[in-house]
Amino acid sequence: MPGIGSNKEFTNEDIAQTLNFIRNAWTNKANKDDKIIPEDIGAIREKFNDRQKPFTMDELATLK
Repeated sequence: MPGIGSNKEFTNEDIAQTLNFIRNAWTNKANKDDKIIPEDIGAIREKFNDRQKPFTMDELATLK
């Protein structure tokens, strides 16, 4: 399944809203300062722009 991070059809706003909806649906009530904002998505897209493979569990464990 292709990732949505590199899909140009999804804006940073689209992804941020989707992630916040999922958090909320799973009763993860992030406070106002912890909500995912479009700028967060833009920074992640930029950081991993050239990545072509899925993350491993070990790599995910080191991400913050």
